[in-house]
Amino acid sequence: MSERSVAPRALCAVAVVALAGGCGPIMSTSLIIDAEAKMAALKAAEAEKYAPYEFTAATQYLHKAHEELGYADYGPAIDYAYKAAAAADKGIKRASDEKDRELERSNATSIVPATSSTSSTTTTTTTTTTAPVLIERAPESTTEQPK
Repeated sequence: MSERSVAPRALCAVAVVALAGGCGPIMSTSLIIDAEAKMAALKAAEAEKYAPYEFTAATQYLHKAHEELGYADYGPAIDYAYKAAAAADKGIKRASDEKDRELERSNATSIVPATSSTSSTTTTTTTTTTAPVLIERAPESTTEQPK
């Protein structure tokens, strides 16, 4: 064999080893950083209150991704980082939807039409009470006797 045929093969072998050994730590670290950024957005969306399942799942997946990265198990670290990011995305959407629903509910209960009509003999006012209200009417004619 000549030196020319060995050099490209050796270079290819070095490249394969470098990619196989170096890609895992770089990729897993990058994905974990992305998942951490999504976790920050998840916390800002108040997902702990509005999407507790997704918040807990994202938190635990991210914790597990860090753990696997610490053991240099890059494949599982990448998988858990993907799961953390996906759970964070779902949580952000759900928290937003729940906030919108809560806002709609609060608007629906606060917009109660207050009807007040005044005529020459009666006044009607709408009030919300928990106790029953007894309303007595005056007799319509003077000949009518109360029973």
